[in-house]
Amino acid sequence: MKNYIKLLSLIVILNACTTITRYDKAQLNELKSYNINTDNPQISNWDKPKNPLLAGGLNILPGFGNFYLSSYDNSQSAYGIINFLTWPLSTIWSIPQAVIDANRINELDLLNHYKYDKQAKEKLNQLKQI
Repeated sequence: MKNYIKLLSLIVILNACTTITRYDKAQLNELKSYNINTDNPQISNWDKPKNPLLAGGLNILPGFGNFYLSSYDNSQSAYGIINFLTWPLSTIWSIPQAVIDANRINELDLLNHYKYDKQAKEKLNQLKQI
């Protein structure tokens, strides 16, 4: 049973974080070059969709932080179930993982906002002209 838990823990740790493509990373770096990030979106019509501290805090309870994040990223539901099944051991990895994933979700949402929102596109074009 101990080996099973160790293997399951390793799988969760290696696969649990929301990923970002190389292309998205490059676009986020471009936004950062204009001092645009999740703490400084430079537009008034964007709010962080997920609260990292809330996600981490909720994962003190088995998988609740992942279920909170699953409204944006469906794969979080599976992580929530795994964290539920391996609780209380899962709190070791699930709390930091939820914080990291919430931050990543916020970054991806900001990036999508600048890709598709008219006001955000205009703001970015203004910054590029300066």
